[in-house]
Amino acid sequence: MKFTKKQNAAVVAALYSLCIGHWTTEYTKETKPDKNGDPVEVTKEKKTYVEPNMTAVSFWLCNRMPEQWSKSPAAVASPTESGGVIIIPAAEEEK
Repeated sequence: MKFTKKQNAAVVAALYSLCIGHWTTEYTKETKPDKNGDPVEVTKEKKTYVEPNMTAVSFWLCNRMPEQWSKSPAAVASPTESGGVIIIPAAEEEK
């Protein structure tokens, strides 16, 4: 199956939205009586924040920046390469 540029762009936008988090709005309709007792349809709006999805973030980074975020063993630094823990000295107390 071949996708159009528009379809691919929609998927990229959806994935990006999952990565950064987004607001979604849900609408519900209820029927309530008005002042005269006649039924009136009322639309309610509820906004909800969807937290960033870490699986989507990992997917995005591993595919868009594989040199820095690859999950393959070849991407892990070998023991001969420099690396390790950086020790930051504690700040001196002000007198």
